[in-house]
Amino acid sequence: MSLSTNQDNVCVECEFDKNLELLRDIPLFSALPLESQRAYAYLCKRIRYQTNDPLFRQEEVDDKAYIIISGTLHLYRKTAADPEGKVPCGSIEAGQFFGAMALVADVRRLFTARAATPTICLVLPRKKILTDLIQKPEIATQFLKGLTNRVIAWEEKRLQKQQEGDASTTELSISLI
Repeated sequence: MSLSTNQDNVCVECEFDKNLELLRDIPLFSALPLESQRAYAYLCKRIRYQTNDPLFRQEEVDDKAYIIISGTLHLYRKTAADPEGKVPCGSIEAGQFFGAMALVADVRRLFTARAATPTICLVLPRKKILTDLIQKPEIATQFLKGLTNRVIAWEEKRLQKQQEGDASTTELSISLI
């Protein structure tokens, strides 16, 4: 085994450990068995995006979730007045996780996500997670509990904004659908 191979193996192990650590910090994954967390960490990919690169575009069907390791994403939406899709509708910062619904079913993206700065994402594919959800009821229970907690936390945040007078939050909340 050459020195460069040893260095490559060390780097792969370091990246695996870092991926595992990132997943364990996400509440949706933190309650899952270590064996599952390790499998997901192994299957994740780190992807680098340059400024203005899209992660996905509005209307695309996606089957991945994302953890922003570094950088910032801006979200844009097409409207009748702006069919080019340049209407800003939010941003996602380093350390945030999003796209969990795509791990369960195909999700039509409602906006375009673009790197606002050079960005590194940990991308989680659906295949292994969905297989575990189907074959291992204990994992499905924990995952759905975590997903439900995310929806409730999102709704609480939305209701708080509504109480503070943000008129854009007067529609029904996602958990009432």
